[in-house]
Amino acid sequence: MIPGGMAAEGMTKEQVRLAVGNPKRLEQTAAGDVWVYVHERFLDVSPADDPSAAYGSGPNAQRNFTETANLGPRPSVHEVAKVFFRGDRVTHVQIGRN
Repeated sequence: MIPGGMAAEGMTKEQVRLAVGNPKRLEQTAAGDVWVYVHERFLDVSPADDPSAAYGSGPNAQRNFTETANLGPRPSVHEVAKVFFRGDRVTHVQIGRN
């Protein structure tokens, strides 16, 4: 698998497998096969965005911007890439989030 690899129109199934890896699931449509890849992507969060990083209250509140601030679990999104094939060739790729 090539890190960060992606499928492109015209690639063969073997080329997609080498670039992206094995799909999470396979689907069948009237037009052909669909390989579905799901990747969890973590969102960057700054301590300035986290209200729990403040201590004190009112105009004298202080913010904690240390690198060791524990913000808890990082929020994430699931990116879904669907690779559509006609025969052995990619016809198009559809990318979305859920």
